[in-house]
Amino acid sequence: MLAATLAQCAVVVGGDSGPTHLAVAVGTPVVGLYGVTDSARTGPRWGPAPATVLDFNEVAPPHTRRPRHNTVPDALARIPTRATADAVLALLRGGGALQE
Repeated sequence: MLAATLAQCAVVVGGDSGPTHLAVAVGTPVVGLYGVTDSARTGPRWGPAPATVLDFNEVAPPHTRRPRHNTVPDALARIPTRATADAVLALLRGGGALQE
């Protein structure tokens, strides 16, 4: 049921989670939000649809960045909302994947 729902979405936004990976598998464009996990290892770029990765180590304002560590509880909150919205809009406009 979830796979069928995700297949009908224009874009899925999510973290390194089962639903995001399932969206990639069914061909739905994805904006992957990465905080403590390494997007190079588990990112959504292996699927057939365009994908954008927003990693807090790269898109967060410089003064808020910290080294990746599995105990950074607010890493996803450090990804700017505007960056996420821009990535979604780019995918909706057919601009393809962005690398942030």
